[in-house]
Formats: sequence, C-alpha cells, structure tokens
Amino acid sequence: MVHGSGVMTAQPVVAPWVVARPQEGGSALIMSPDERDHTFLRAALPANWRILGARNFSEGVSLLRAQPVALVVAECDLGECSWAELLDEIRAVDWSPAPRLIGISRRADERLWADMLSRGAYDLLLKPLHHSEVSWVIRQGFLDWKGEHERTAAVRLSTGAGSA
Repeated sequence: MVHGSGVMTAQPVVAPWVVARPQEGGSALIMSPDERDHTFLRAALPANWRILGARNFSEGVSLLRAQPVALVVAECDLGECSWAELLDEIRAVDWSPAPRLIGISRRADERLWADMLSRGAYDLLLKPLHHSEVSWVIRQGFLDWKGEHERTAAVRLSTGAGSA
C-alpha cells in the first residue's frame, strides 16, 4: 500500500473470519444422534445464530472442516468416536480461534467433567438439559471464543501476520 510519502508498506492479509467481527449472534454446530437434543438446543440458542446440525461424527467433522463456528455442542458418546477424538478433530481444524466444545451426556459426572476440562473442552452439561443452564453455558462459551477471536485479530493486525 502506498501512503502520501510514497513509502510502500505491506497490507496485512488475514483470513476474513479473523478480521471480521464475529457474528453478533454467533454460530454453533450441534452434534447428536438424538433429534430431541437438536430440537432443545435450537430452541435454547439465540434466534439470530447460524446453527449447523449433524447426526454423527463423520457428518459433524465434515461440517466443522467446511465452516467456522464458535461452539460445538456435542453428545459425548457419538457411537463411532469419543468426545476426546472429537476434541482432537476440533484442534486439527484450521480456524483461529478453535471452536469451544461443550459436551452433553446422560452419564455426566465429576470425573468426566474434570477429564473433559483438563483436556481442553469448555464445559459438560448433564441431560436432561435445562434451558437456563444451557443458555448460560452457551453465552459464556461464546464470550470466551469471541474474546480470543478479538485478541487474535488484534495481534495479527498489529504484527502484520499473514502479510504478503
């Protein structure tokens, strides 16, 4: 880019999802084989959010790789994989920041919760789900993701990361 002084400076080139403000409404991927989970979570998520849905691990990972989301809300037992394998897939996706994983399970206990959090998941919700708890965890997870999103964008812009 040329400024009035005639000096050339590099214009940072940053992926659009890093520069753009996150959708005020946010985005989420719901992964569960149970249609009731999808129905409940869609009703609990804010109406202006972009919501993707997957019934299994393979479908969910395909969506995750194709579209950045702020949150992944997933059944801990997807049958073909564990929540830990899903967390590995989330980390492998090239979105910055990575989506926050919120697990849901009928068998949730303190041991599973501690294991998930120690490995990097955001939170674990016990089924049956409760609207107020789900709404609070979703909001906090989104605010955490959004804060990291804004810090990442600011650092990239200030350091010229991604410059051509």
